[in-house]
Amino acid sequence: MAKECGPSGPSIRNWVRQAEQEGEARADELTAAERDELKRLRKENRQLREERESIRFS
Repeated sequence: MAKECGPSGPSIRNWVRQAEQEGEARADELTAAERDELKRLRKENRQLREERESIRFS
């Protein structure tokens, strides 16, 4: 691949290593869809707790 693209072998190895490290860092982060779902679930949880409390004290 280095012969076709021009960069040296060490450059390509460095790029691959960097991409792997970035991929590992991203694995720990939430996707936008996961953040939206988490926000929705927290809101739903809060609402359910409020409903439960209002029923307990009725």
